Formats: sequence, structure tokens, C-alpha cells
Amino acid sequence: RDLRMSRGLGDVYKRPDLWEKSREIAQMLHTYVLGDKKSNMTRRNQVNKILETNSRMIFLNELQQIIPQIPDIKFAEDIGKLIHSMPVDNIPYFLTLVRFNYAIVCNQ
Repeated sequence: RDLRMSRGLGDVYKRPDLWEKSREIAQMLHTYVLGDKKSNMTRRNQVNKILETNSRMIFLNELQQIIPQIPDIKFAEDIGKLIHSMPVDNIPYFLTLVRFNYAIVCNQ
């Protein structure tokens, strides 16, 4: 087993990269919620379901539900690739970073 990858020290998984990617995802989710013209809770509930996840499979499944409304499909694809290729032991930490950054973005 490659210890660099399991410890999150591989090129793709350096902490600053995880921080930036989680911040971009949080911003995209916040923008998605703000785009709800009906002022109902549908988009907020969808994002909350995404943010509640701690597993790769559930995160991707919940994210899949909002893809038709995301203007930048390439960004959504990049998120999927990142999560897919991330070592399993990095997923919970990364998703925690997404939640943390989402809280920051929502309170700015």
C-alpha cells in the first residue's frame, strides 16, 4: 500500500488542494441554493442531504440529484473524479472540509 496516498500526502491530496477544492464545492452548493427562485426549501434540503454524507457513494449519489441544475457540468464532473480517485480514508476529512467551508460561505 502506498503510504503517501493513505496518509493524504500524494500530489492530488495535499492539504492546501483539499482546502481549495472543498471551498469551491461549498461555493457551488451555496450558489445552487441561492438560485432557488421559488424560495422553497427544495434546493436547501438537497444540499443538506449532500452535506450530511460521510461516504463517497452517498455523496456522489446525492450530488447526482442536482447535476441538471448546475450550470458548470465540467465542474460537477471534476468533483466526481476527485471523490472517485480520493483514498477512502481521506473522504470523511474532505467532506468535513466541505461542510466547514459551506458554513463560512453561507455566513459571509
